[in-house]
Amino acid sequence: MAKATQEIEKTSLMKLEEGLEQYAIVEVMKEADDFQQAMKDNIGDDGFSIFDLERIKMPTGGNLSWSIPDPDAPDGIRDEREIRCIILYWKDSRQYWPDEQGTVENTPPECQSDDGKIGYGTPGGICANCHFSQFSTGRNGISQACKLTRNLFIVMSGDRWPLGLSIPPGSLKAVRAYFRQLLRYGKSFNQVETIISLEKVQNANKQTYSRAVFRKGRNLTTKERECVKQFAQGLMPLLDQVKPSVTETEVEA
Repeated sequence: MAKATQEIEKTSLMKLEEGLEQYAIVEVMKEADDFQQAMKDNIGDDGFSIFDLERIKMPTGGNLSWSIPDPDAPDGIRDEREIRCIILYWKDSRQYWPDEQGTVENTPPECQSDDGKIGYGTPGGICANCHFSQFSTGRNGISQACKLTRNLFIVMSGDRWPLGLSIPPGSLKAVRAYFRQLLRYGKSFNQVETIISLEKVQNANKQTYSRAVFRKGRNLTTKERECVKQFAQGLMPLLDQVKPSVTETEVEA
């Protein structure tokens, strides 16, 4: 009886999965004989910057809509209240400017870290031991002078190539809490659909800014999980070489 029940549940799950709209990368991976080799052939061994990817920018001033690159939109951008995506990969980075002129475009930081752990430049060294990575060293006397960001590489339902999304300091607590929450479901970040919305908040100085809100969507189908894993493995050596931006214009309020 128990075996029969398990078979019924298994069949029902398969039917459910077949009825879901799968992500476009499923078709990409069906057509790719050697995806990792194709990536190396097309991009080479030098890697690429996060700004070589199309990028969803974190809105400012409490805006509650994402501006998503879309070649079919009249101005190349469409506004959405939510991002529904799969997170392929993530990495932390740090950038330090000696003053707030780091917010000026094309002004390189004096020190930066590709992994959020080891800094190169002035002062350089182990980020955790650096004075500028401590709270209260920032402009407002609360934040860190050396900005820590989390770079997400995501695919949306129709995507055949990743988008970049940098999560600024004010939203780091939210993304970390979401990743921990997934452990309750026994899921990795790349085994579920992630939904990212926005909320309007104020910092200690009463300045309004936009903060990301993360929640779990549906579990990916078996085929989607297989294709996502293969897709991410092919891209990982390249994404791991992504350098943090040296022209960052977004400021955490």
